[in-house]
Amino acid sequence: MKLYDYLYARNIKKYLLLNKKDFAIFGHLHKNRVEKSFAIIDTFHHNYFYEDTKVIVISDVHLGMYSYSDDELKKLKLLLSRQDKQIIILGDFFDLFYTRPTDIFLKYADLISIIKKQQAQSNLIYIFGNHDWNVSSLLGIPAVPNYNLANKIFFHGHICDPYHTFFPFNIFQKLRRLIGYRLHWFRPFYLKFNS
Repeated sequence: MKLYDYLYARNIKKYLLLNKKDFAIFGHLHKNRVEKSFAIIDTFHHNYFYEDTKVIVISDVHLGMYSYSDDELKKLKLLLSRQDKQIIILGDFFDLFYTRPTDIFLKYADLISIIKKQQAQSNLIYIFGNHDWNVSSLLGIPAVPNYNLANKIFFHGHICDPYHTFFPFNIFQKLRRLIGYRLHWFRPFYLKFNS
């Protein structure tokens, strides 16, 4: 794992140099959560949360993959509805990889509506991750690969993940779309690996 962490950190540094930024704020790493810019919200399961005077950042909620209580969903709706700060969704908000888009659209229509309303008012930026890379086409939510704010760059960390460098992830994603959502046998392994 030390080699993985080294390669990941090296890729982040390269990405910062390429984009001429000093700080990276990113999600994606479920196991080690090494990025100090994030703190974990106790009531949310596997996601990251960051707030300062200007922005609220939330990442890796994986709606559709993880179960959330009504209270947690209510808190999430209130968080997304805030008008006092820029809201940045940092990828994998919805899990369109293991859950049918129609199921997500039906179950979370109110959240999708809030996101679109906030985007229309320029209050929310949606950055896609590796589990919601097709959120624009499947849910109609405009998404970007990164967002710059002063000396910071916000992105989903899969673009710097060493596994994605060697693994033909784009081909795997295309195959997943062709196969459909029949591979639910894999979900328990994914949850065990990422908890």
